[in-house]
Amino acid sequence: MKQELIAKGHGTFFRSIGAILGFTPPRGSLKDKKNKYNYKFKKVDENDIIQFNSDNLLVNYIITKERDEACEEYLIQKYRPIINIDKNPEVLSIVREKRELCREIANR
Repeated sequence: MKQELIAKGHGTFFRSIGAILGFTPPRGSLKDKKNKYNYKFKKVDENDIIQFNSDNLLVNYIITKERDEACEEYLIQKYRPIINIDKNPEVLSIVREKRELCREIANR
């Protein structure tokens, strides 16, 4: 949960929220990195995203002993979270577009 809500490891949810809010990573920050997808936002922007999450999100979660891919996929298919980009046919196109823009900026 920390990586998804408070920038500890930068989960995909955190990157999606940041991108939707209009934040972008520093230009070229992934240029010399092996993984070309895991961009990070500037610290000041991270703080704004964390504050947005704190002010606007209500989180429900399920505790499991280990990651349960089947359970996760079932929940995505059942609830169709509009900003979840993986395994969700109803993801908002703006989320994909904004995330791609962030990747492009970070890799320039």
